[in-house]
Amino acid sequence: MDGIEVRELLPSEYKEWDLLVEKAQPGTLFHTSEWLEICRDVLSKDLRIYGCFRNGELVGGCPLFTFMPKKSMGINQGMMHKSYIDLRSCKQHPSSATPGHLYI
Repeated sequence: MDGIEVRELLPSEYKEWDLLVEKAQPGTLFHTSEWLEICRDVLSKDLRIYGCFRNGELVGGCPLFTFMPKKSMGINQGMMHKSYIDLRSCKQHPSSATPGHLYI
């Protein structure tokens, strides 16, 4: 497969994320899944870590915290903080058998 596959990491893949953070420059403690999970719990937000894969190898990624603000005028509006990659530029690959897999 050519290109980059972008998808949400499963919690069972967080160790692979932490190994990438350890190798990356300037990866820090604040990028590790353990720290991100602490922030998730303290902030009462949802944590999503998106990984960028090239030929099945995790080569990059983006942690996101999401939340749903209180209803405003009867309308629920979702908010998301994004930090590293703009997922709007990604498209779902037509041959993707699993929903949620994106390709650049």
